[in-house]
Amino acid sequence: MTLLRILFVCLVVAGQVVPGGRALARGMQSGWEELRARAVSGDGEAQIELGMRYAGGVGVVRDDVEAVRWFRGAANQGYAVAQSLLGDAYATGRGVRANPAEAARWRRRAADQGYAEAQLNLGAMYAEGQAVERDDGQAVRLWLLAADQGHASAQFNLGVMYATGRGVPKDDAEVVRWFGLSAAQSNAQAQLNLGVLYATGRGVPQNDIEAYKWFSLAVERSTGAERVGGETYRDAVAARMTADDVAEARRRAEAWGAGISLPSSVARE
Repeated sequence: MTLLRILFVCLVVAGQVVPGGRALARGMQSGWEELRARAVSGDGEAQIELGMRYAGGVGVVRDDVEAVRWFRGAANQGYAVAQSLLGDAYATGRGVRANPAEAARWRRRAADQGYAEAQLNLGAMYAEGQAVERDDGQAVRLWLLAADQGHASAQFNLGVMYATGRGVPKDDAEVVRWFGLSAAQSNAQAQLNLGVLYATGRGVPQNDIEAYKWFSLAVERSTGAERVGGETYRDAVAARMTADDVAEARRRAEAWGAGISLPSSVARE
């Protein structure tokens, strides 16, 4: 059983705003006319909210061009959320002609303000050499900044980098640490890989009960080929476990999913 090949996660926000940079003080409760009036008058928060409504088709026909228009207005005022979303638009070609260089420029402006989502995506561009010279060290630096803010995908990517030795020396303890932090936030890919670590004894004592638990949790949160892969790994581990051990693993998975803390003596088994 080997560590799965993992693709870097590059999230594109569409239909929701993750707080960061200049936080949105108002929710999406404003009346349409009032909201539009505020946006037209130059209210950056209203421009972001209006852009999100157009991007997600919330209360209006979806219009990516209009979404970009309003994101740009707020981005030019320095709102990190809008800068990140504008960068995503240029990366995906939603509402504007795809332009990786512009995607990197706007994401960098948001990342420099400490916006975790932009740090994640700009890091992915450095890791892939997209519109910037490939630089794994820069990718790790940006992902560390996002991971320290609790961004689960950045934490997962750091686990990948420490597992493969890209941008940092290989370090199994760091692999376990970052996959563990990401898995604790219900990131299915991290849970799957944490299961692999326990199944193989890489960075942690080999433990089939813990491996089965993490594989089961990953399966619950996955679909398609990823779900099938998780089931394959889980069943492979189950084949060498006793019925009592499988039952214990299922109990732990259920307890974890319910947010129940197990006794420390159990957790160390």
